[in-house]
Amino acid sequence: MLPCCLILECASAPKDYALRSQDVEPLYLKKEKIVIIAHPHCHFSRKALSQIDQETKNYINQHGLILTKVRDSLAASDFEAIREWNNEHHELIHVPVKEGESFSQLDFTSTPQFYFFSNGDLVAQFVGWAPDGSYKAKLKKYINKLKNIRN
Repeated sequence: MLPCCLILECASAPKDYALRSQDVEPLYLKKEKIVIIAHPHCHFSRKALSQIDQETKNYINQHGLILTKVRDSLAASDFEAIREWNNEHHELIHVPVKEGESFSQLDFTSTPQFYFFSNGDLVAQFVGWAPDGSYKAKLKKYINKLKNIRN
């Protein structure tokens, strides 16, 4: 589960605060984690997250992060989109991250992107989401790979 201040509903977190790499990397570079790079304004990101089944959502909530880059030139719009998404989709919370930060092994140039880590090692990744939802099987395959590493 995400620390409360990452959900942006915590009184101790500023209203429009984007996390830096040193805030986020410790959260995904240990144990088995899935990191999703997505953006509420991206049609394919919205499609991907809306087609994920409940079991997968539960896994992402327990072992994952959804990161959204907040662009300096569009910060107000990005923060508003993140707030709207998070208010409507409590199960798949977007965590805003600062543009220009360098994240170990993550690329924010396109969305959605799916990264699967085990103790800091990247074990799988894929980019995009097929319009027909066929990538759901790929997502489940890599989640099962992480589960098998853990066991």
